[in-house]
Amino acid sequence: MLSLSKFVPAILALTCAQFAAAAPGSLSFVRRANDLIRIPLNRDNDTGLYTVDIKFGSGEVVQTLPLVIDSGSDFTWVPGVRCTSAKCPGVDTFYDPSISSSSKDLNKKEVVEFDQGFVITDLYSDDICFAGTTGGTVELDDFVFGSACVIDGFTADPTHGRLGLAEGSLIEAISRLGASDLDSYWKRQYTRDPPFSRGPKPYRTNLRRRDNDAASELVLGIDPDFIRGKISYLPLVCEDEIPANQSIFWKTKLSTVKFNGNALVQSLDAIVSFENGINHIVAPGNYSQRIYDLIGTPKIRDNVFDCVDVHQAGNLMFNFPNLKRLTVPSTVWSRELGNGWCEALIVPSTKGESETWVLGTLVTDQFVEIFDRTNLQYGLAAPTAFDAEATITDI
Repeated sequence: MLSLSKFVPAILALTCAQFAAAAPGSLSFVRRANDLIRIPLNRDNDTGLYTVDIKFGSGEVVQTLPLVIDSGSDFTWVPGVRCTSAKCPGVDTFYDPSISSSSKDLNKKEVVEFDQGFVITDLYSDDICFAGTTGGTVELDDFVFGSACVIDGFTADPTHGRLGLAEGSLIEAISRLGASDLDSYWKRQYTRDPPFSRGPKPYRTNLRRRDNDAASELVLGIDPDFIRGKISYLPLVCEDEIPANQSIFWKTKLSTVKFNGNALVQSLDAIVSFENGINHIVAPGNYSQRIYDLIGTPKIRDNVFDCVDVHQAGNLMFNFPNLKRLTVPSTVWSRELGNGWCEALIVPSTKGESETWVLGTLVTDQFVEIFDRTNLQYGLAAPTAFDAEATITDI
């Protein structure tokens, strides 16, 4: 996949096998001068989630597995060859450590819970390489991940693992790589680890997001050609504001949530988490039911309504303490099912009394996302690729 940015000369293609061996736990990359490293993402139109192809192993034999990028988790896992769960995918997408000469069994297990399921994994380390990159090639040696032997839940995408972008060795490595990829302007702005970003390539088609198949990329740095207008930054939460077992990435404090002018949340403990591992909105407590009640009379199930009622319900608005407002219209938080019925893509949380709202790809797809680890902030900007329906503005 070629970049449509201003840097268009041919890029030297390198395979993982062409890298010299690096020290354990290290990373290496080859970057074309004056360009950003870009990692292509594949969008599943059925689930609304994005996958990246990762090559596991070194030498002539490597395994390529598609992993869902997940900004809500710090754990990377793949379906393992020992997996016996009914949800395990076909053998072609298993990770088989016996194939890789660089694979190491760490003789530990890790159980990780997600909002939509859980996995039980055996921990391994192996060399990995991002497939299909332009502007350079990236390799991480002795990367630690889980090989799943049990997969439960994940109704939207049971066949793919997860590439955790919330914290840990991967996010640190990506941030360090981005430091060498920035032009002089961005170097003046960021003296340490710079941000990385995700967004649609700038086709400038001026279409709505759902009508546009603009390819999305993970960029090590920020490409100004992707962005229309300014970036709105939201500061990340402090560690003492969330449970001890959670990461601060990529979560921010809320001041209020309003639906069709009705105040739903006015709490000092409310938080929003921006996550690419789900394709809907997760509402804590009984807020999803309160939203359903405000929409109207449900049809075939609790979250399905007459489309007229859905669109009359209007906007879901998130107000932030730094005087930013994220407005999500009904055309974004719902989808048409036919026969005049619409489904509200707002579901209840499975985590009990949590005060965290989770905004998945149906919201984040409306923007270019900026993951700024150095300054502990998350940014949203209008894309140049299409006319977004959701907006973030100053209050």
